[in-house]
Amino acid sequence: MEEIELKLRIAPSALGRLARTPLLRNAQSRSPRRMLTNIYFDTTERDLQARRVALRLRKQGRLWLQTVKQAGTAAGGLSQRPEWEQVHRGRWDFSQITDAKLARLLTRYRDLGRLQPVFETRFARDTWHISHAGSSLQLMADRGEIRCGARVVPLAEIELELVSGDPLALYECALALAESLPLVPDDVSKAERGYALLDARESAPRYAQSVAIDTHTTPSVALRRLAQECLAHMHANADGAASGANPEYVHQMRVALRRLRSVLRSFEPCFAPELSERFLPRWRALAATLGEGRDWDVIATEILPPLLTDDRELAASGLADRVAEARAGAQARIRSALAEPSYGRLLLEFGAVLWRLDSRQEGPSGTSVDGSSSGPTSSLSAYAVDRLRRARKQVAKKSERALTSMRDADLHALRIAIKRLRYALDSFAPLLPVRRTRAYLKALSALQNDLGSINDLATTTRRLLDIADGDRVMTDAVVRIAAWHGERARRARKRLPEHIRALSNSPLPW
Repeated sequence: MEEIELKLRIAPSALGRLARTPLLRNAQSRSPRRMLTNIYFDTTERDLQARRVALRLRKQGRLWLQTVKQAGTAAGGLSQRPEWEQVHRGRWDFSQITDAKLARLLTRYRDLGRLQPVFETRFARDTWHISHAGSSLQLMADRGEIRCGARVVPLAEIELELVSGDPLALYECALALAESLPLVPDDVSKAERGYALLDARESAPRYAQSVAIDTHTTPSVALRRLAQECLAHMHANADGAASGANPEYVHQMRVALRRLRSVLRSFEPCFAPELSERFLPRWRALAATLGEGRDWDVIATEILPPLLTDDRELAASGLADRVAEARAGAQARIRSALAEPSYGRLLLEFGAVLWRLDSRQEGPSGTSVDGSSSGPTSSLSAYAVDRLRRARKQVAKKSERALTSMRDADLHALRIAIKRLRYALDSFAPLLPVRRTRAYLKALSALQNDLGSINDLATTTRRLLDIADGDRVMTDAVVRIAAWHGERARRARKRLPEHIRALSNSPLPW
């Protein structure tokens, strides 16, 4: 059978309020609390983990249940995956698994004696049975721990599982809970957390991944897949960004948000503008908070260090201390924004909208749902070409203006246009010739890097002057920093005409 569930992370301190929410007060029934012990098995070489298969035994009362879960899809906390569960009678039995290849593999490992315990979970589970808009659901609240030898991590989560009906009911119930509880959708399974504990490894920043779209993909499906990947990219870095342990987490969250906003703009003509109007300002506000943190990260880790060792006056000016204070303040604002219940509600609301998207929301020949004539053609490839041409036209227009004036404001506007074209090209790359796309992206990147160097200096100078707050010694230090780093920006300005010409002369990949 296929399991469809929405996993939600919750603070342990908030679990006590769960039963008092209106949704659960009006639940059909509540099952008695159960204490569950789950033992996960794998080979010494982690063959099952490599194949994204989870094998566990669960003690439930006097029974032991055998469960096999296979990799499926997971985005925004909602997962769909095949699952097979049966009573365990003292010996592994894989005869009920409908995936013949998987059944043979597990049987071979069993016969060779290669399956062994790797970690376990122990938790108390409260279960409610819910009827919502014609759908039947179970809500399971788990609180306990994941244990691997002496290593232990706490566990607190909610799972909404679809028994029958529309998966959209999962999001609607989650949003009802999120009105009074701090909930965040979470794609990380208990098994994945157990393997991380087994390896005693720290999490690492997550980078953007390619998305499977082709000429047969409808615009609605393409939008859903691209946006879900952006959400997964962004939220996978949220814990790291909140911790402040590694600046790359904040950087990757910003990249994911830029890509998400680009996707929404690219598909705006295809769907009612409500999608962009409702969500773009909220994503933009989060991006601004992350952007401030990223600016101070760059200043603290890249701009100041080359000068502090040799410039004694700069070291004695106190500017570095104020940078550290500003950076800590920005980090606190990021941590606060990601801890706000509104962050989890935003993810859930957007996830619900994406789930609603299907081919029925596209008008005739792919026109927009509001019937406007600006919609794309029925082919995703043709639509992609139309959007890329429009983005390139903006780049050409702003390039001409920037070359004429060379003002910072015009260079910044060109940089934004370049980014939008690049992210659109990244999104639609699976539909385009590989070699030409790579060559064009290379030309785009060269121009973007130079514009980035110019913008970094302007941003750094502005932020440093703000915290110097008129102090003469600190202001002199800022002037020296701008002069030292200014040479790179001057070289970038000189290269701009060459790189703009190179981009203009590059063969288009569409």
